[in-house]
Amino acid sequence: MKNKKQIIRIVATIIAFLALMLVTLVPKLKEKNDRLGSISRLKSIGFCLIQYSIDYTDHFPNYPGAKGFDLLGKNDFLSAPLFYLAPADKVSVLQSGPDLKEENSSYAYLGGGLIRSDEIEEYPMIIEKPWLVKKPYCIVLVNGFVTTSKSMPEVANCEEFIKYLSKGQSSPTWNIILENARAVDKACGK
Repeated sequence: MKNKKQIIRIVATIIAFLALMLVTLVPKLKEKNDRLGSISRLKSIGFCLIQYSIDYTDHFPNYPGAKGFDLLGKNDFLSAPLFYLAPADKVSVLQSGPDLKEENSSYAYLGGGLIRSDEIEEYPMIIEKPWLVKKPYCIVLVNGFVTTSKSMPEVANCEEFIKYLSKGQSSPTWNIILENARAVDKACGK
């Protein structure tokens, strides 16, 4: 009888331990899966931006934000609206209608008005909108590669995030990107 109680306690302890591990690990795995999904989508969008620039004599879509992304879809480079929503984004809504709008996108396209060159490879073309990002991670498309960081600063909008990324540098390209970030912020009411 004493052995049965001891076995029941051991089994109950093991079950409790496994349940505790499950409760702690599942959210972390989901968060990592969401980040990987967002990285994958940004890579696809980045590839389409490069293809667009090849077809349009090194010019990227001329408009920032959703209007620039919309040009990718209209040219059959990336017409699936789901690609513009990050998996963890619970704020933006799936596109309904022919034109992509800021509320249908988790990402901010900042390359409007830029031309593909060796220099442009150093600058962020797309960022995940800072107010939709689960802190402290940020996801940025630079030079066709997606980079992530665990040191996302406390920023309220795209403009502040670009100022952080530029580290105070000023150049015509940074100025265009900063202006595009302001346009996305304005369109989103930030």
